[in-house]
Amino acid sequence: MICLLIAASCTDKSQKVTVEGCGEEKTLIIDEAYTNKYGLEPLNFTLSYYSNVPHELPEDGKGYGTYAKFAQRDGDQVIEEVRLNSWSATGMNADNKDKMMKDILKNTTGILEFMYEVQDVKESKKTIAGKEYWVADAVVIEKSEAKSDNPTKYLVRNTLMAPSDTASRGLAVVQRAHPDSNVKSHDDFYRNACTAMVVSTIDFSIQ
Repeated sequence: MICLLIAASCTDKSQKVTVEGCGEEKTLIIDEAYTNKYGLEPLNFTLSYYSNVPHELPEDGKGYGTYAKFAQRDGDQVIEEVRLNSWSATGMNADNKDKMMKDILKNTTGILEFMYEVQDVKESKKTIAGKEYWVADAVVIEKSEAKSDNPTKYLVRNTLMAPSDTASRGLAVVQRAHPDSNVKSHDDFYRNACTAMVVSTIDFSIQ
């Protein structure tokens, strides 16, 4: 049984992805006090992020399954963002983990359909900071623009992460990039995106 909360293995911080021009490096700690304050399921981890992609806190008690959101803006336009959404599953073990992770990936990516027209979804395994993860890449169009002659097409990457291979709870890390960003292909999410700092430094070792 898979349960999703809607809003979106440890990494080696020595392999974090750094990108010039994204600002000062900062740290966020998600612990029991944080999850209690924002009404989130227990999951402890740390991460680093850039000051040009600041952390946008949820309202107290209203995390709605999103542990954190980081957004880089140009005026009212969001150029890059990353959301750390939760997922949970029961019955995960070494024999069925790949099948279950693929199901979780499909379901967490499917949530995007509430806000976007989703196109060209491709699922695979990708490596960042020396670790391999299940990933879904897609192109999305905001539903308000879907019928326009020249809609803005955003690139999206959803990366599944968890404290261990058979953990019952983890993160769906959803990056989104505007065409004006440095992300020109899905692989750029792990090398040229300011949000790559977040993805490459998520560390569950404080469990």
